[in-house]
Parts: sequence; C-alpha cells; structure tokens
Amino acid sequence: MSRALCVLAAVAILAGGCASRRAVGRLESDVARLRSELGEMRDTQEATARGLATVTSQIQALDARAGEVRSGVRALTDELARLTKRADAATGRSAKPVRAWRP
Repeated sequence: MSRALCVLAAVAILAGGCASRRAVGRLESDVARLRSELGEMRDTQEATARGLATVTSQIQALDARAGEVRSGVRALTDELARLTKRADAATGRSAKPVRAWRP
C-alpha cells in the first residue's frame, strides 16, 4: 500500500506540474494579447488626440471668422439705416425705423 501511495503521489505531482505549465502558457498568451491590444488602443488614442487638436484649431478659426462676419453685418445694418435716413430726408418722407438684423 505504501508503494501505491507513492505512485499516486508521484502521478498527482506530475499531473499538477503539467497543468501548471499549461496554465502558465495560457497566461503568457493572454498577457501578450492584452499588450498588443493595449498598444493598438494607445495608437488609436494618439490619433484621436491629434484629430481633436486639429478640429479645435479649426473651430477657433471659424469662431473668429464668424465674429468678423457679425461685425460686418452690424456695420452694414448701420450703414443701411444711415442711407435710408438720408434718402428719406432727400425725398421729404418721414424716416421709418430700420430694424437691425441680429444673428
């Protein structure tokens, strides 16, 4: 019985060692896959950050241009009111209020 117990213990130790090697192999494979995925995610994040920086600068440029357009519209509205007043004075009509266009 002692011999059978030793054989059983030896088989248990060998089987446990094989399972541990397989488990370690799977873990190494999983770690390699996760590292690869992490690298891809970092690349994607960096590309997204570059794209966001480009879009941000474009939005700032568009905001500045929109401000210039608004100023131009206000100036044209004021000029139209001034010219309407002059035309009305020249024709002898009473000046009608010009509604200012506001965006």
